[in-house]
Amino acid sequence: EYFFVKSGKVLRKILLEEIHYFEGEKEYVRLVTPHEQLLIYRRLKEIDEQLNPPFVRVHNSYIVNTKQIIKIQDNHIYIAAKQIPISEKFKDKFMAVISQRIF
Repeated sequence: EYFFVKSGKVLRKILLEEIHYFEGEKEYVRLVTPHEQLLIYRRLKEIDEQLNPPFVRVHNSYIVNTKQIIKIQDNHIYIAAKQIPISEKFKDKFMAVISQRIF
């Protein structure tokens, strides 16, 4: 699946599977893939309302793609070289999604 993202004056096609995470920055959201980072004029809450698993909100400032997680340690998620905190507010929902994949 994919969607188009408006960044500046350009509409960019983004494959969902390539997204590492979204990071909220006030009225903007930084969308991070292995190839690029795009700054989008949207609030993280709006994006969260449109996404389903494997995308899960883990912090007031982050939505992660659970398929991109390398490891989870000490209330932090590691995706590529990024360490993302898991807040208490979102921890239960996140762990409910992850628990389906724990052996």
